[in-house]
Amino acid sequence: MKLLVTLLSLHTSLAMTLPKNCAVVGVGVLGTSLCQQLLEKGSQVTGITKSTNRHDSIRQEIHNLQHLTTLDEC
Repeated sequence: MKLLVTLLSLHTSLAMTLPKNCAVVGVGVLGTSLCQQLLEKGSQVTGITKSTNRHDSIRQEIHNLQHLTTLDEC
């Protein structure tokens, strides 16, 4: 719940100021959508996941994703 509130706050603040470089922790359904929106607005995005299990499917879904890594690799 806390992560959702943080993401919603970030989404609201993005309307005012768009970060040039950012990281999205948790590239699931909501995180994937957030990554795509940030990329469409010109940001460079790093996606961070718990494991590499879904990295191939995430890369297919988000074509312009600059970096995709795990929490352990950060």
